[in-house]
Amino acid sequence: MKRRAVLLGLLVAALAVPASAGLAPEKVIRAGTARLLDKDAVGAERTFADLAEGSAAFTLPFFRGLVTLARAEKAEDPAPVLDAFLEEAGPTFEAAEAAREARPEDAHLHLFLGMAWGTRAMVEGARGYYLPAYRSLRRALERFQQAQALDPALADADYGLGLYAVSIAQVRGWRRPIVSLLLPDGDLARGEAALHRAATEAVFTADLAAAALVHLRVAAERFAEALPFAERLAARYPGNPDFAFLLAFLYGETGRHPEAAAIADKIRAAMEAGHENYGPEMSPRYLQLLGKLAMDRGEYRAALANFERAYAARTPRFAWVAAWAAARAGMVHDLLGEREAAVRRYQQALALEGDGPAQAAARRHLTEPYRGRVVPRP
Repeated sequence: MKRRAVLLGLLVAALAVPASAGLAPEKVIRAGTARLLDKDAVGAERTFADLAEGSAAFTLPFFRGLVTLARAEKAEDPAPVLDAFLEEAGPTFEAAEAAREARPEDAHLHLFLGMAWGTRAMVEGARGYYLPAYRSLRRALERFQQAQALDPALADADYGLGLYAVSIAQVRGWRRPIVSLLLPDGDLARGEAALHRAATEAVFTADLAAAALVHLRVAAERFAEALPFAERLAARYPGNPDFAFLLAFLYGETGRHPEAAAIADKIRAAMEAGHENYGPEMSPRYLQLLGKLAMDRGEYRAALANFERAYAARTPRFAWVAAWAAARAGMVHDLLGEREAAVRRYQQALALEGDGPAQAAARRHLTEPYRGRVVPRP
């Protein structure tokens, strides 16, 4: 689960905007970014190839690297891909920094570099190269700040600044003292406000900011606030199953059960049609979603049946799905007053690889039975 989450985070946080260039490069990068968000790696690669001629040509290796990262999402071991990205990106960073020195007043170029250094920092962090990651992150922050100083109306800079503020504010554990020594502190409220501005006003990064904002609000269980942005993303990028599953989840959490069921039907139809991004590997994820939606409707036995099927169909790629299926089955058993069965399910979730939100929920309810919560009316 952790490897998958890291790669998804990279794709959400890494997509860059161009150096100051003509309209054509800007269109190319916006179109390529949209294809990546729609999980169309082949289309994105073809689109970015149009950067080969023109003033933004030095950015092409970086965008090709992002396509490589998109494809690596399905790899069992992404480490070689991440290392290759770092190695191949070196000349790109040198060229970009040289361009910055030649055009120090170019706000968009500073913005591109901020995104690029931010990507590099996250790849380095994913590989455990923490000190280089912190240095890259500081460079990213400096570039975002400079971009905003040169052009205060540049809402795209708020995406980078907001993501930085939120990410640093959420650092916990042994890394917290180190980060405090090496980097300026973050602020969750300030970061969310910056992401909201980018999501509503930015030119290049509006949907990237929207995706970050949705995940931030879902983590805080502010589901109704996340819903409008999730609807936007799912409508614009129907090829991306992450947005579809997230939207169905949010409809269920906010009591909009017919809409949740309709999205689940669309997912099933895409799977049956053989859509490239909705292959057989999505089966456990789909079954877990059906269980969650049945649980939201109070159909507990149907929920348990789907959770059991999701757990039985588990795969290494979606181990986190199996963990949620087991943890939520435990919650349902608690709601039915079947405590012994609930404990077995929580233990089942904790036996799986990973230490994500599902395992945290399982640990919590091992000691405190799940009693449900009030679902807001639509």
